[in-house]
Amino acid sequence: MTQRRAALREAKSLAWLAWPLIIGNLGNVAIQVTDTMMIGRVGPTYLAAVGLAAHLSLVISLLCTGTVEAVTPLVARARGRDAGNKAALVSVVRHGMLLGVLMCLPLCALLWDSAWAFRASGQAEVVTQIGSNYLRYFLFAIPAMVVATALRGFVVGMEHSRLVLYVSIATVVVNFIGNWILIFGNLGAPAMGATGAAISSVIAASFSVVLFVVLIRVSPPLQTIGLFSQAWQMRLAELFQIAKLGIPIGLILLVEIAFFTSAAILVGRFGVDQLAGHQIAVQMVALTLMFPLAIGQAATVRVALFAGKDDRNGAKIASLVPLWVSAAIMVSLGCGLWIAAPQIAGLFLGGNAGTEHTATLAYAVSFLRVAAVFQIADGLQATAAGALRGFRDTVVPLFLASGSYWLVGIPMAYFLSEVRSLEGWGVWVGMAMALVICAVSMVTRAIMRQLHITYQYWMHSLVIGDDG
Repeated sequence: MTQRRAALREAKSLAWLAWPLIIGNLGNVAIQVTDTMMIGRVGPTYLAAVGLAAHLSLVISLLCTGTVEAVTPLVARARGRDAGNKAALVSVVRHGMLLGVLMCLPLCALLWDSAWAFRASGQAEVVTQIGSNYLRYFLFAIPAMVVATALRGFVVGMEHSRLVLYVSIATVVVNFIGNWILIFGNLGAPAMGATGAAISSVIAASFSVVLFVVLIRVSPPLQTIGLFSQAWQMRLAELFQIAKLGIPIGLILLVEIAFFTSAAILVGRFGVDQLAGHQIAVQMVALTLMFPLAIGQAATVRVALFAGKDDRNGAKIASLVPLWVSAAIMVSLGCGLWIAAPQIAGLFLGGNAGTEHTATLAYAVSFLRVAAVFQIADGLQATAAGALRGFRDTVVPLFLASGSYWLVGIPMAYFLSEVRSLEGWGVWVGMAMALVICAVSMVTRAIMRQLHITYQYWMHSLVIGDDG
């Protein structure tokens, strides 16, 4: 089979695995977008407060769920090595779940009273009160999110990603209904505003766990693994193996979300209108990122599967194809984001998008158009990081991301916004610079891995030829 035919075949396999993940990831972000859009109808102050609280909660949730993301490549690699070893698959999932829960409980306790974090960052008192109250309730959703991530990793690693699609769609519906009832006080419930949105998120996260369990138990290819029925014993060695691979993944996500949280704090110093506009733009960036993120998740599985089989050429192709696919998609999304920026911003403000909130709308459009420019960079870094996870390469990407965001992004955002007086727009330009550098470094790392694999494949073929 020629390299071109192998690439086309891999592209088909990637698409088959990735499209349910794309919709599933969009569903996950849609929960936060739904919260933001529905809260935005209460007012820009609530929008700003909930958006900032969401950033703080992600510091914990992404660190814990990111660590549990190690379940996906480990399950795929175990399948590639010995698909019949069901005990190995069960052990990976259960140890990943245990590790995530052990991590999240003490971390959630640290943000139980988060008012100090809002005040320390210079936020208005009304934003502090609304945001800290929202966060206290939302923390109850994080353990359920960790468990759901482990179950999701099992399903994706087994290449049954359509189950992720079903869970995500159902969870979005549950969250929307919960918001409609609890935020605005429908069906006789009290109107709870931001607190209602947080409680709805807890209900939705718990529902996703229950639905994953049901689907795994009734799906013929998965129920035979015995995920919930096999005997299991905790082994510290396996916990450490998952932690070794997963903690750098979680730290990458933490570094990234801390970067965006710091950017939100910088923008918040210039007023509620700019912070509200920033939250709208960030939500759309998170939404478009779900496309290359899903492609990267699929690449993780495909690369790990070939690595488990010791198929060097297959692993090389599986790491290269996703980069081209991701680049094409993000160019299209960037163009759409630029053109439709005013309409997108108006959707978030709903009935409050009149003359009273013209400033929020204008800032949102400005930030969205900066985001449109760096779409391809954001997509490539997410996809390249996913491919590298398939190779169990997570430590170097952590340093690459940290340097891009914190040695370049934050200093430039501060310089442009404060020193050059560009305010929120300067923060967004600094963010764009960081993402471009991160993309270049991640793709370079992925290419280096491909060159290394090519060398190994050539040497392996030469040895076999000599033996023959």
